[in-house]
Amino acid sequence: MTFTIFVSEFLSEKNFMRFFYLFSLFIFFITGCAVKKSAQMEMPAAETAEKVEEIKPYYLWAFQPAVNVREAARENAEKLTQLNDGDSVAVLSNRHGWYEISTVDRTLGWVRSDLLGPKNFSAFKRAVSFVDSLREKNRTEIFFDKKLYHKRIYIRFPAAMYQSKTRIEQETKTILNSYHQEVYRGDVSARVLNPGSEKIFMTMDTAGEVNADPLLPVIPFGLLKQAHRHYAQGITLTYSVPDTISDQQLLRTARMLSASYPLSYKRIEISFIDSHAKSEDNCRLWFVEDARGEEFKWDKCL
Repeated sequence: MTFTIFVSEFLSEKNFMRFFYLFSLFIFFITGCAVKKSAQMEMPAAETAEKVEEIKPYYLWAFQPAVNVREAARENAEKLTQLNDGDSVAVLSNRHGWYEISTVDRTLGWVRSDLLGPKNFSAFKRAVSFVDSLREKNRTEIFFDKKLYHKRIYIRFPAAMYQSKTRIEQETKTILNSYHQEVYRGDVSARVLNPGSEKIFMTMDTAGEVNADPLLPVIPFGLLKQAHRHYAQGITLTYSVPDTISDQQLLRTARMLSASYPLSYKRIEISFIDSHAKSEDNCRLWFVEDARGEEFKWDKCL
């Protein structure tokens, strides 16, 4: 009898609504705690994703007519494609003297590090600017030999100029002198073509400097940042290198790079900067070798 009365009172409308309200609050509290805990667990992943920095590609240029891109970092690896003088590539890493690169069409491969250099090493880039300026000036045309590259050029003057051979000779000499200064300082052979034909009207050869062809050594680590040829005087090289390379490794490498140049280079100057440095002020080693011998300084580039 007592149990029946208790059940009846509990199931009354007032007590039932109170029970339902308290039960709902309990469920809401439990659910809220679970959601908050889940959100706290996901926060570190979101923060980590925001801290990932995008690596900017570093570009170098081919400065020879045919540079092989290979499948692996070795000479006998399969050839994937070829680069022409003036083609740029993104350099990703250096593995024992081979640059891992990505071409403009996103071909991934390997190129030996002595075959890629700064843009100013490309004779093709300089030749294009030279030809364009000449064409705008007096409508003179210049063509390059496909086999001898920029060492032999073909010239065709406007038809009216061929009335005087002396004038053709003078104009050809002027062009060769400018070509030596702006494009290529080595031996150059000029073939003047007849107007409207491929027959040779006149040939003129001129001697240039010994160190005209660009020459870079194989670097076993790091990336080439700058290279300046001074022709008869020598060359200046700047490399960025990982901080894992010891000081003695840097010095041995500098000596090896200097020894790779012929004696006609009177001065070799090499600087190694920290690859994490924001400027070239953070220099690890400065090395120079000339007729007086070698000299080097740590933590300071001159």
